[in-house]
Amino acid sequence: RRGGVPWFAALGVVGIVAGGVWFWRCLARQGGVAGPVAALGFALAVGVYPTLAGVRAIWPSAAIGQVVAGFDLCAAPVVMVAGYAEPSVIFAAGADVRLLDGAGLAGAMAAVPCALAFVEDGARGAFDLAARGAGLRVRQVGRIEGTNIGSGKAVGLAVLVRGG
Repeated sequence: RRGGVPWFAALGVVGIVAGGVWFWRCLARQGGVAGPVAALGFALAVGVYPTLAGVRAIWPSAAIGQVVAGFDLCAAPVVMVAGYAEPSVIFAAGADVRLLDGAGLAGAMAAVPCALAFVEDGARGAFDLAARGAGLRVRQVGRIEGTNIGSGKAVGLAVLVRGG
């Protein structure tokens, strides 16, 4: 599924959780709660969390960080993001990140000599309108697809630089 969690990862998580619940029920029949709690915690720590951490589709911020790290058009680009305000973007980008709306990003991008912009699909219309008004020419150098883990909705981000 485009922008979603791959079926094999979802199946693995479901299997691990089901196994943990089964183990919990078996231990609970013998009495005591500490064993089942420990077993479920172990199942989560060993199976679910590492599986989710490896699913790139639910971490668009990690992809943003990779684009920033590989950017070589200038030495110190100003990194700007419009429409995607996930806090992890700030940590993943490893740079001073400006979180703006679409129109604000176009104005800020026009004011700096080197910028790397990530514009979420919902903010793209306002960005394009403001960019035209400012005479800003941009070109798309990439695209990031993923899922916003907070909302569960698909996220699409255009990766833009000045020029065109």
